[in-house]
Amino acid sequence: MRSITYAGEAVQTSDEVASLLVELSAELAKAGRAEAVEIPIVTQGGGRDTAELVVGLGNDVLSLPAEPEGAEPDFTDAVEMLTAMLDATFAQFTMTAPAATPATALAEALAFDDPAIEPETAEPQIVPDSSPGRGDAAVTSLDEFRRAQRSR
Repeated sequence: MRSITYAGEAVQTSDEVASLLVELSAELAKAGRAEAVEIPIVTQGGGRDTAELVVGLGNDVLSLPAEPEGAEPDFTDAVEMLTAMLDATFAQFTMTAPAATPATALAEALAFDDPAIEPETAEPQIVPDSSPGRGDAAVTSLDEFRRAQRSR
């Protein structure tokens, strides 16, 4: 179990929901966005309820270990919903990233900078990111993206 601290309040949820919530919040913040989400929580008496919160840009989410009152609940539906939101955010993020620029647009940009290069024959050059902690390999899936983010 994890305790999610948000706006001075704390709620308990499953490890997987908490992990996805923090990851979604970080990805939305990178994209300059915030979204309202509803997550399942465990109440003081061990019952189940939901909490609504806004995650992303300008919203801090803290996940801490918590002592479970019984077995960890099955929040599969929430995990699927948060994963779908994370996948959609990842897809939007990669669609707007420079590496996702269509080859024809890159060819036209190269031709514009150097009139001697014809757009049909120009090969787009992908320049490796030299930022510290980032690999040169292109990210081709959400899992690879998540691993790259965690290794920073």
